[in-house]
Amino acid sequence: MEGKTQVALEVILSADRVLFEFKELNTQLAPSTSRQHMEQMWLSTPCEFIKINFDGATFTSQTAMGVGIVARNSEGLCLAWRTRCVNHADDAALAEALAAREAMRLAIQESWQNVILEGDCKNIISRLNSNDPDDSVIGPIVNDTQYLMRAIRRCKVDFIPRDCNLLAHSLARKVLDNLDGRNSLPLDLL
Repeated sequence: MEGKTQVALEVILSADRVLFEFKELNTQLAPSTSRQHMEQMWLSTPCEFIKINFDGATFTSQTAMGVGIVARNSEGLCLAWRTRCVNHADDAALAEALAAREAMRLAIQESWQNVILEGDCKNIISRLNSNDPDDSVIGPIVNDTQYLMRAIRRCKVDFIPRDCNLLAHSLARKVLDNLDGRNSLPLDLL
């Protein structure tokens, strides 16, 4: 019976991964969209808000995922950053969901009460902004993140293009370098 349960779980994870990739491919910008419009820069926030960018990355060759988050004030000054490696997993949706939850954990840890979360995965942003229960495989992580969002005064979740999320993306990709969020950001990312 245990073997059947494991196979069923693998089928569910595989189906969820395929659905996630399908949705991502179908929500990308049309080829006719000007590249110039896509290349945007990080935008400042109202002065009372902290902006936390998050991203997840998968490393299929190592069956691992990386999470990168960076928090900045309205002037763009980096207040904090984190990376996290999750071994024995390589699901893109899971990586993005974990990154969003880590971003909210940072906000709670730092006692920030006005937060803007930004990520480049429309699927996860949509799930976080939804009032409907998430019954997917990553639903418990999404629900946990939503719970954390309600624990602070104001939290807004926005989609941004990858071009506006490069630092969080780079941190997620460099997670295998054993970065430590208490040290300075790597110079090659600045």
